[in-house]
Order: sequence, then C-alpha cells, then structure tokens
Amino acid sequence: RVEQIELNHSKQLRILLLNQNRLHELPKLKLLGLEELGLASNQLKDLSGTEELILLKKLDLSHNRIQDIDQLSFLYLNELNLSGNGLTTIKDLFLPCLQEFRLNDNKLIGKGNGVAFLPNLKELNVDDNRLEGFGCVWWLLRFSKGA
Repeated sequence: RVEQIELNHSKQLRILLLNQNRLHELPKLKLLGLEELGLASNQLKDLSGTEELILLKKLDLSHNRIQDIDQLSFLYLNELNLSGNGLTTIKDLFLPCLQEFRLNDNKLIGKGNGVAFLPNLKELNVDDNRLEGFGCVWWLLRFSKGA
C-alpha cells in the first residue's frame, strides 16, 4: 500500500514509474508537474488518486484490474494505455489532446456510453476484445478530426 508520501508537493518530478508492483490503490497524488505516470502491472481497480495530475501527458494503466471507467478527463494527455484490464464499460471521455489510445486485450462488447471527446486521436487499438460490430470504434471516433 502506498501511503501519503513527501513527493506529493514536488513540482520538479516529471516522470513517476510504479510499474510491476502490488498496488491496490493510490493516494491522492498532488504532483503538479508530473507528465508521465507508469502504473502497469499492478492491482488497481480504478483511477482514483490521479484526478489532480493536470499536466499529465502519458498514463500507463495496462494490466491492472480496472473493469469500468465512468469518467476520464485529462486536458494534456497524449498517450493512454488501458490494455489488459478486463474493461467492459467506458463512459464520458474528455481527452482533447489524446493521440494514442490502447484498449486491446479487454472485454469491451458494444459501443460506449456518454460522450467521447477525442478530437486528436491518431492511433486506436481495440484488438482482442469481444466486439461484435463497430459500435465501440464509431463511438470513440465520433468527435475525432478524421471522422
């Protein structure tokens, strides 16, 4: 378990990699200058603790235990990796700078719910899900510049 750490008020830290640990949850991180956060291969079930990472550009949450995303909003995020989680539901995405989105190896079935605002998306990977049609893909691409 990660406790409140002194790093919380660091404005200098740009990259924090916590991959391949046994993290079940995160404390509310207040790393205002953080641009990259690696949390791959842990045991996280949600995104709580990341809400105040306003400058985040790269987020890797692959191979955790996240099944549902109700709301996700990062203004500057360029890369998001949610592969290998068992995701079944995605709702309300506001990621205006996102260019690369990895959702492969999950359990997505149909289209998402709510709003997906991804106007700069360039790469979308939904390999190895349970998609029976293009509903999820169209939902994600609906507001992209290329659609």
